[in-house]
Amino acid sequence: MIKGKLLSSLTTVFLTIAMVFGVMPLVTPSAMARDLLSSLIFSINNAGLDAIAEGTDKVIVTGKLTNVGSNLDLSIPSGITVEWRAVFSGAACINIRGGNNSILDIAEGGIIANTDGFERAIMNNSSIVYESIRAIDCNITISGGAVSGMIFARNVTVSGGSVDSGRGQSAITATNSVAISAGTVSVNKAV
Repeated sequence: MIKGKLLSSLTTVFLTIAMVFGVMPLVTPSAMARDLLSSLIFSINNAGLDAIAEGTDKVIVTGKLTNVGSNLDLSIPSGITVEWRAVFSGAACINIRGGNNSILDIAEGGIIANTDGFERAIMNNSSIVYESIRAIDCNITISGGAVSGMIFARNVTVSGGSVDSGRGQSAITATNSVAISAGTVSVNKAV
């Protein structure tokens, strides 16, 4: 009887200490990755496009949003490729936060176009910008689709498709590298 009460008391003390110090069961990396992937798919679907997972490291986006007036904010988890086959156009930009080796691939049929520009406050000044994609810590690949408006990213690879500056003055701004092996990149002079 005494052993039972002692064991019960020790268990209670241990659980109390665990709660005070925040010791909780660990979430496995695979469960966390699934949750992040599900969150990405939910964000895209909630914006009015269609996103589905293909395996554990790829999301395919389809659908069409035109005359968009607000930016689409996405968080692409580490190691995930988002294959963009959708149309997204208007006075808006796709803002991306990414993890290591995350990729947004504008594939065949995919179009991202900032058609009207939008106002952005920069250092107490306001200016009209024509960014189509602003990616922080995410790589951008254009493998067959089209982007109209500036791409700002860490690494940009054009292996097909097209990138043009739209109404802006720059087609690509990269903080690390730009690689062009096929496709076209152009800056429209009539701004």
